[in-house]
Amino acid sequence: MDGSPASLAAFGFAVREAALRDGVVEAVCGWWDPCAWQGHEEPFVDNARMRAEAESGFRDVVRRLAGCGPDVPVTATFEAERPPRMVVESAKGATLLVVGRSHRQAGVLVGPVLQAALAEVRCPVAVTPPPS
Repeated sequence: MDGSPASLAAFGFAVREAALRDGVVEAVCGWWDPCAWQGHEEPFVDNARMRAEAESGFRDVVRRLAGCGPDVPVTATFEAERPPRMVVESAKGATLLVVGRSHRQAGVLVGPVLQAALAEVRCPVAVTPPPS
């Protein structure tokens, strides 16, 4: 979950499905350090602060959204991991994975997170359409 309109729509869908099935929702966010691919720290970039702000924003959104829908248990998992890998790992043992498709993927059939989910996840995958 990255806070985009597509991820918020997917979260809402997941909560409604969990309510119908007496299930739980695990919101996940894989944060990847933008400098990590280079293998070193960039000067004048506070990676720890960027990560802390991203995690705080993620947890705030999950907390706010969890209180707006049906009463289902919601957990929030934030890890320093590439988002596609985070989604695949988090889906192990899940009964349903919900992924949002955004407008920014226009012209591309699937983005990297959805591609990894469809190729590697063993549970059903629900893809929510882009918000209109």
